[in-house]
Amino acid sequence: MKRLMPIVGVVFFATFVNAAQPARFTTDEDNVTVNDRVTGLVWQARLGPSATWEQANTYCQENPANLPGTGWRLPGLKELTGIVDYSRQRPALPDAFGTAAGRCWSATSNAATIDSAWTVSFDQGMVEPVDKTDFAAVRCVR
Repeated sequence: MKRLMPIVGVVFFATFVNAAQPARFTTDEDNVTVNDRVTGLVWQARLGPSATWEQANTYCQENPANLPGTGWRLPGLKELTGIVDYSRQRPALPDAFGTAAGRCWSATSNAATIDSAWTVSFDQGMVEPVDKTDFAAVRCVR
């Protein structure tokens, strides 16, 4: 004859607290700049004008938008693609950057031809080379 042995078990319930992580991107109080807590870069919050590649470089260096601080420049391609949020579209950007999408210049020239430079489209995060005499928006960084 088989005997059934009672199984005594203890059930533990754990509650995990998911503490809110600080946002990666935060804007200043005037929404002029966006601070990246991961890279330490400071970005122009809103898109600058549409310009040629040369004009875009000059725009960032001369700072006609009166962005705070010094050292503003056109971002490299790696920096610019670093702010793309591929889980979003139109714009493929975090909320801190506003709702303006469009193609932005990077400081990175195309190695295949010096007549073009890399751009990032913030509609969907696409990267493509564009002739330096064409127009794209400007977003400065420091």
